[in-house]
Amino acid sequence: MKMKIKLDDKHTLNSDGLCCWITADVIAKNGKHYERRISGYMPTFSQCVESYIERKFRSSEATDIVRLKNELEELKEEVRRWKDADKIT
Repeated sequence: MKMKIKLDDKHTLNSDGLCCWITADVIAKNGKHYERRISGYMPTFSQCVESYIERKFRSSEATDIVRLKNELEELKEEVRRWKDADKIT
């Protein structure tokens, strides 16, 4: 059995009997909608979220510490909003 929980308007927490992963809703250049896995396939929810954060951090194109700090603050805020996923309409 698989679980799918909407975290916000773009991200979904998924799981199967063994692991959790996060996907994002993406629109391809041809206009087609699909889900893309954006975190590791991890055994716990905490590890899944940590994997997402690490991937976002490693893919940063920041060229100075101030920009990196701002990107990290935005990322923290994004993840904090997931706790309010039950308020999504």
